Amino acid sequence: MVHIKTRRIHILNPTAVEIWRLLSAGSTRGEMNQQIQQKFQGNENEISAEIDRILALLHGEGLISIHK
Repeated sequence: MVHIKTRRIHILNPTAVEIWRLLSAGSTRGEMNQQIQQKFQGNENEISAEIDRILALLHGEGLISIHK
């Protein structure tokens, strides 16, 4: 992924690619958790933590905005 403004290149792991796809589709945080849990069949707490980590990284790089 390339950030147009900064021209930085970001390489996404499979979980991050799935999160990006779900974000693009308008999925909620809960929907992301459910979909990724089904796709990767990992520990629910670890998946939730990984989603939070990836969202924070994407936000920190200015690639997404987080609305609470």
